[in-house]
Amino acid sequence: MWIGGHPTPLQGKYQILYLDFSRVGGIGALDRNFDDYCSGALNNFALIYEPYCYPGFEKDMKEQSCSTNKLNFLDWQAHNTGAALYLIIDEYDNFTNVVLNEQGNEVYHALTHASGFNIGWNISTDFQFNMMLGFSEKDVREMLQYYKDVGQHNGDVEAMIAEMKPWYDNYCFAEASLDRDPKMFNCDMVFYYLRHYITLGKSPKEMIDPNTRTDYNKMKKFIQLDRLDGNRKGVLRKITEEGQIVTALTTTFPATEIANPEIFPSLLFYYGMLTITATRGQRMVLASLTTMCVSSIMNSCWKSIRRDGILISTVCWTYSTIWLTMVIGVNHWNSLLTPTRRTLPFAVPSKASEISKAFSQLI
Repeated sequence: MWIGGHPTPLQGKYQILYLDFSRVGGIGALDRNFDDYCSGALNNFALIYEPYCYPGFEKDMKEQSCSTNKLNFLDWQAHNTGAALYLIIDEYDNFTNVVLNEQGNEVYHALTHASGFNIGWNISTDFQFNMMLGFSEKDVREMLQYYKDVGQHNGDVEAMIAEMKPWYDNYCFAEASLDRDPKMFNCDMVFYYLRHYITLGKSPKEMIDPNTRTDYNKMKKFIQLDRLDGNRKGVLRKITEEGQIVTALTTTFPATEIANPEIFPSLLFYYGMLTITATRGQRMVLASLTTMCVSSIMNSCWKSIRRDGILISTVCWTYSTIWLTMVIGVNHWNSLLTPTRRTLPFAVPSKASEISKAFSQLI
């Protein structure tokens, strides 16, 4: 990649602590498993970076009694020596998923409710990073051509892009990028396709990387939180049937709100299942990606839910969207209400002055 041949001045300036929370272990003794895993990771960190600290750094780290003490010890050492630390947490949502699905919100709150880190800089939807989160078509073309030039494959580059495009393209991660950046390819899927082409000399028979089933299972687990009201199933049904949903894009997910169906579309966005396609007032239009890959995953999930015999109404979400549209522009609301007229249990207003009266019947 380009960055490999163009290192920044910060190359090699940070000590990296890498954590993968999917390796924490089962729910039975989660707190102990979590502490054991983090302690092991911090001990390994000390082993790697002792030459950059002082003789005996690894020994001193191992003598700390638990992961909290080890982390505090590391923080003090970095502060005293001026060392720059970089923390990378993979599968950070795994902990939340497991606890909430298996034990519920009260257990999650008891395990995690403590003061500490509570200020962060969320760059997920910052347009400056939009093109870092995937490959543009130009990137894909240059990569395919590079590997062809060095003899790794003999495929037709344009034909390969044409085959990948309906499966892996069309991501947008920031509102400000809608009109300024090209749509992005899913980089994991592109690598999956290219790896298969290099190994076997042809495109994969199964265009969806089997590893994406992990995302499918995560989505099902989140939907299983609806043990009582099932509203998330209704949201998924709406997205699957209509192709999009109008919502405020949530940037934080406290445990007390994790089962709120109104933030479910945002979770799907961060999972890569939805993409930003437009705005409506202060809300985003999040659409099901036209990529066949994501559509296949979402449809599979919805079919699984339907097999369970659960069909949930989405009328409340529809009504709130209609109300928003009415507020933004009277000229637009009627087109939204028209296909809904035959299913509403009351008369749909034909004049703007009747909007508020009609909405009062909805709630």
